[in-house]
Parts: sequence; structure tokens; C-alpha cells
Amino acid sequence: MDEVLANSPAQQAQLQPGDILIRLAGQPITSLKSYADLLRALKAGEKIELQFRREQDLKTVDIVPVER
Repeated sequence: MDEVLANSPAQQAQLQPGDILIRLAGQPITSLKSYADLLRALKAGEKIELQFRREQDLKTVDIVPVER
């Protein structure tokens, strides 16, 4: 992540710049395009699992996407 927007699901999940997104809703994130494709396929308001790496730690959080 390069940036975390205020009041976004990423901020609510306590993501930080520098975190590396690994999986979203059980699907691997292999590129920015794959991340965008996964986000478009999700339903707003539905809780999903996000796995990410911060420094040497692998973390998992639940997020709720919002409609844009």
C-alpha cells in the first residue's frame, strides 16, 4: 500500500503505508490489476478477509467494502 485514505475500509482495518496485500476474500493478489478485479467482484457491505504482510508479520483482518 502506498496510501491509506481517511475513513476508508483500509483505515478501519488499520492498514498502513508499506503493508503488502497478499489475499482478498481467499483469492491471491498478484498485481494491482488482480486487486482491482477482486474489489470489483465484491459486494459492498459484505465482510471479507484480507491477508497482508507488515514487515515480517503475516496478518489477517476482516474488512467491509463500501460502494463508490
